[in-house]
This record gives sequence, C-alpha cells and structure tokens, in this order.
Amino acid sequence: MLTIAFDFGTKAETLENLQGSLSQSQLLPQYFFSCEQWQQSRDSVLADIVERFAGDVLAVRSSAQGEDGEASSMAGAYDSVLNVRASDHQSLIAAVQTVVDSYSGNPLDQVLVQPMLSDVALSGVVMTHDIETGAPYYVVSYDDESGRTDTITAGNGVNKTVLLHREYEPDLIESTRIRAILHGVHELEQVCGNVPLDIEFVLTASGALFVLQVRRIALHKTWHPVTERRTSRKLTFIENFIKQRSAPRNNLLGERTILGVMTDWNPAEIIGVTPRPLAVSLYRELVTSEIWRDARATMGYRALPAEELMVVIDHHPYIDIRNSFNSFLPASLPDSIGEKLINAWLNRLDQRPELHDKVEFEIAHTCLDVDFEKQFKQRYPNLLSDEELTVYKTELQTLTNTLLDCTEHGNLKQSMAQVDALVSRQQQRSRIDLEQTEDPLQLAIELVDECRHSGTFPFACLARHGFMAEALLRSLVRAGAITADRVAQLKHAIHTVTSDLVVDFQMAAQEPSLIPAFLGKYGHLRPGTYDITSLRYDESPDLFSNQTSTKAKSTQRAFDFTAEEQAAIDKVLANAGLKMNASALIVYAELAIKGRELGKFVFTRSLSDALFCLSRWGEMSGLSREDVSYLDWGDIKSSAIAPVLDFQDRYFLDKAAEAEKSLRAALPLRLGYLLRDARDVFVIPVNRHEPTFITNESISGETVLLDAKSSASQSLFNKIVCIKNADPGFDWIFTKGIRGLITQFGGANSHMAIRCAEFGIPAAIGCGEQTFGRMVKAGNVMLNCHNWTLQPRAHG
Repeated sequence: MLTIAFDFGTKAETLENLQGSLSQSQLLPQYFFSCEQWQQSRDSVLADIVERFAGDVLAVRSSAQGEDGEASSMAGAYDSVLNVRASDHQSLIAAVQTVVDSYSGNPLDQVLVQPMLSDVALSGVVMTHDIETGAPYYVVSYDDESGRTDTITAGNGVNKTVLLHREYEPDLIESTRIRAILHGVHELEQVCGNVPLDIEFVLTASGALFVLQVRRIALHKTWHPVTERRTSRKLTFIENFIKQRSAPRNNLLGERTILGVMTDWNPAEIIGVTPRPLAVSLYRELVTSEIWRDARATMGYRALPAEELMVVIDHHPYIDIRNSFNSFLPASLPDSIGEKLINAWLNRLDQRPELHDKVEFEIAHTCLDVDFEKQFKQRYPNLLSDEELTVYKTELQTLTNTLLDCTEHGNLKQSMAQVDALVSRQQQRSRIDLEQTEDPLQLAIELVDECRHSGTFPFACLARHGFMAEALLRSLVRAGAITADRVAQLKHAIHTVTSDLVVDFQMAAQEPSLIPAFLGKYGHLRPGTYDITSLRYDESPDLFSNQTSTKAKSTQRAFDFTAEEQAAIDKVLANAGLKMNASALIVYAELAIKGRELGKFVFTRSLSDALFCLSRWGEMSGLSREDVSYLDWGDIKSSAIAPVLDFQDRYFLDKAAEAEKSLRAALPLRLGYLLRDARDVFVIPVNRHEPTFITNESISGETVLLDAKSSASQSLFNKIVCIKNADPGFDWIFTKGIRGLITQFGGANSHMAIRCAEFGIPAAIGCGEQTFGRMVKAGNVMLNCHNWTLQPRAHG
C-alpha cells in the first residue's frame, strides 16, 4: 500500500493539514493570514478575526515561511503576543503588528491567531528524538505549576523533563498525564510519517490534550545513521548489569542496590559524567578501588569485602550506593540492625531521588549528632525496636566520640600528620626534577603510588571528619542552640589554604618578582584535577594577565560563641552523650575543615606531578596529551614491566583511537543521575535538584561559563561564575573578584561550598543539569540565597 507523505508547511499550514486526522489530541480553532494581506486588507482581516473569535482571549503567534522548515526551525526567532482580547481592536492591531515587525520583510510570512486555553494543567514540548544526537528518546519537557502555555518555549518557567526510550514498556510510566501525552505523540508520528518531530502541547485540567505546534526536527539530517540502533542495543545489557549489581552479595548488607553519580565521592563532580579513560582509571586507582573503604575501616566503620565503590556503564561512572551505605555503619553494629538500616536508606533514596547528592545529611546517619533520635524517628518510624535503636545509638555514640578526639592519638591529627609527611616529601622535588627525569613513566608510577598511600588515604579520613563537622553544626541549628547565620560566620572565620592562595596571588600580581614563589607553591593546581589535557597553573602563561581589583576575604577576628550559645551548645552536646563542649567543637570543626582542604591540596600535587610526567612520557612516545587522555592507566603502567613489542606510538595510538571511538559512541546514551532498576534505564526523570545555597545574600548579575580549558586572563570581576565540575583547580576564580558562583554538581560539603562560605560569596551549589543550563543560557540571573531561589533575570 502506497503511503502518502504528510505535507508540512508553515506552523499554521501544518496545523491546518492535521485537521481531521487526530483522535488522541485536539487542535484549536485557528485563523491565519499573510503579512501581505495584513498590509493590503487590514480591516477585512480584523473583521474576520472578530467574527471567528468574538469574546475570546487570543494568542497572536508567528508563522513565518522559514520558521518550521526542514532545513532549519528558527524556533523562538520571532515574536508572539498572548492574552489579547478580540474585542480590543487597538490591542489586537498592536499584537499583530508586533509579530509582523519581528519578521525580515517577506510578504508571505504569516500570522496565526488562536483562542487562549484557560484551564491549563500542564504545558510543554516533546521531542521524539534527542535533538543533538538523534538518540532514540522521547524528551518531554513540561511545566505543571505556572498554568501558562509558553514557559517551556520561552525558557522562563518551571521546567521538568523526563526522557523515555522509544522502546519503553507502558507499565513503566506511572504518570497518567505523561501517558496521555505519549498517546498523542504516537498518533502524530504515524500521521506525519514517522519523521523526527518537535511538538508543543497543552494538557487541560479536564484531561484534554491540545497540540499547539508540530514541526520536523531540523537537525535530524546531521545525526549519525546508526546512533538509534547502537544506543537501543545497549539497554538490555545495562538492565541486566543493574540486576546483577542488585543481587545479594557476600558480606554486604542490603537486599538491592541503587547506582548514583553524586552519592559518596561524587564522580560527576570530580571527573564528569562521561570522563576519558585516563581520568576514570586514575580515579579508580586513587579512590574507588580500595582507599574509600580502607580509610573508613581505619576510622571505625564497618570493614567491607573487596568491593569497589564505582562502576562504569558505557563510560558513565556510578557509585554503588549499597556499598557506600555499608561503609557508613559502625564496625560493631549487629548485622540484623544494619540490614534494616541499609534497606531503609535505599528505600528513602528511591522515594526521594532529589536527595541523591545529600545522603550523608538526609538519608544515612554517619555519626551521632545532637538530635539523632528525633531525626531518625521522623525518617524511619517503627523501623527499629527500642532496644535496637538504643544499640544503634550507642554504637554511633562510641564511634563519634572516638573520632572527635583532637589529640595526637586521634584519627584527625594522625591523618593530618600523614599529610604533613607527604608535604615534606613533595618539597624535596621541584618541577625541574619532573622535567629532567630520564624515565618519566617510572616516576609517574611512583607518584601515583605516593598519592594513593600518603595522599588520598588521609584525605579520605579528613573528608569524613569534614562531613561530621557539618552534620554536628547542622544539628545544632535544628536544635535551636545556634542560628544558621552564626554557623556561616564560624565558617567564614576559618582560614584555609585557599585563603593563602588568594592573598599570595594578590601579592604576586602586584610584585611580579613573587610569581616564581607563587607557582612553586600553587603551580600544580589545574582546573581538571584528573584531566591531563587541563593545564597546570605553572603551564598557564595568562594566569596573571588582565588583573582587576579582586574580592579578598574580609578581615575577621577569631570566632567565639557567645555565653548564651556556649551554654546551649554544651547542654545539647551533653544530652546527646558527646564528650566535647562548645569550645572543643570549634577546635574540631576548624581542624576538620582546614585539614580536609589541605589534604586535597596536597594529594592533588602528587597527582598533578604524575600527570605532568605522563605528558612527558607521551611526548617521548609520540603521543599528544589528547592521545594519553584516552589511555587506561593500567595499560600505561603495565608497559613498564611488560614491554610493548611494536612501535610504541602505533600501539598506543591504536588504543587511544579505539577508546575515543567508544566514548563518542557512548555520548548519545542517556542515563539518569540515579539508576534504581529498569525504570531508570528506559524512563529517565531529569530530577529537579535542591541546590545548597551559601550565605544569606541576594545578588543579580551577568553569568560567565567556565570549563577546564577556560583562560585565566578573562575578566570575571563582578560576574556570577558558572562551573559544571567545580574541583580545587578552579580556586583561581577567587582571585578575580567574582560576585557569585553557580555549579551544576556539588553538595553541601563540596569543595566549592566550603570555599564560598569561607569567602562569603553567594552561591548555588549543585543546581542540576536543567537549572544550570537555563542560568547559563539566560546570561543574567538573580541569586537569592536568603529565599533559596535562583532564576533568570531580564536584562536592563
């Protein structure tokens, strides 16, 4: 049977051609006319509008000749005017003229008039494929809060998104509204000949689905022809892998697992959502293979079997959250209690996926804080018997009191001593040593080993202390012993290594003779800590160029609690059974926060030096940094003891090319921030994040997007900086007088959260992919940390 191709035209013509073809959705009445008709017969056009839509409130929309074409869509290029009364001739004329004036002068461009929908429950846009790659996903972006019809297309409303693989099972979709939308989409695909579509829709409160616009996706001719087939083929294997990870495992508690990109050691923040092989293999070597669990066992948490923390699904790194949660249990806690806790924690995360980057504060109890019982019973009522809860609290109390020991015998001071010892070793080598070594690969191997045993191990302990300090301070606020503003003042008073960096940078900028000393101390930092293609500070010729007055940390004397605060804190600490007073808490918090930041600063030097040596090894082997970034650390390391029996450049270039091809093929695969089971492989909610807001200030201003390769010479003064992966190498931004900071990834205790608290810089940390993208696109934003809001701001 011969299939007649659907006739696409302008926006108005396409809607007219769909009349009578749809049963799963409806089309609004419409009237359209050309600019030429408007110029020649304005009165007649107005009379037709009034006759058709008398008493209605109208939408006057663009329908230009080039707007919905096959080659380009020109979406959003022209004006539309909403809420125009048909009876108000002057407003109607002005609205039509606004649309006409936004055109380029083609007399055949059209104006489309339709009645406004008044009972909007949900509005949005569906793409029948991923618009950038052509991957086989329905991308449904919608607003179910504002009651408006244009917020998604205008980019200024509440934006929620769900992706559905085109081969999804209907019973995986829980929302009846999404089901109704997809029924309409499937029918439109059939009517339009199964071409990739961009569909604008409205769902009313009564459940009626209206289609406002249908156009072909203009980019579809640029898509790789095998992307859809290649991506679909992977999903069954991914589903099976998740099932295998969720099976019972020896010496691990919990009935299942969940995989996440921002839960515990946060690979999305540190190495990115699709890192290159060298970065991900070094991260595994230095952190997620053994160090993460060995450090916690040393601190008194549960000793775990030889389980890795991170899994990698087609170049997408994930944390195995069951493994992570097991490592948060006190070592002596009975398995019967631990099993209940792990399952409850996983279930809460399943039900509250927006907490995926806040599990240490909102899901698991990793230490005893002052309102432990109240919080536990609110989150997990009737989970444990009174006797079991007493056992759990006692174990947490013992663990916490042990870790709060700030003497030389405590884990905190011992970890800091290990960091100091590594500093001493690092001071014995210079960049010249790295440049002149005759065997850069062997030195790189030694440096990675140094980093693992003497760098990331003590840092893992110090990071846990940092989380404990934050948890205790938060609980004091909840208990009413101190205000959140006073906690912010305490953090602001803590002087970390980044405070030194800003002061030293300012001095070197004013006195160039100090630049060599600055680079000797801070030159190893690079914006992508694990990224060999990211230049170190001492490799960046523009680090000190284009200097403006910077926003240095304001002078503040040492923080002290007031007498009233001290009494209140002492009381709640004692009631919780914690063996410290308010003064000791300040000491602990300061040591933990400073130690965590120093530990990170120090271990990244060994790592950065190792990457420097690897870049030299690459040069000697005929490989660029780009080439080396696609190699696995294990393959590189093994070549030192198992020689390559071929031309070395050919051997490794082949491996790099294969890895690059594999990574490029992985990019169209869309996976969520959490993978709970098959739901999240085929139906992917792009979760709305709850950012961590720093300071209590409200600011607005121009945004600037930075990445690991951004030049340090650009002016950031008074700008709101946007960074996806905000690792320590970006500390240079604090020398540039920035006004605020927005990050896509990051939690309440992330590096940048601590930095902004220290410097008193307003920030939204970890706002998620959608919000981050909207802020960058807006170019000017309002960041209100007091009211916890972040939104685009109109220019002017």
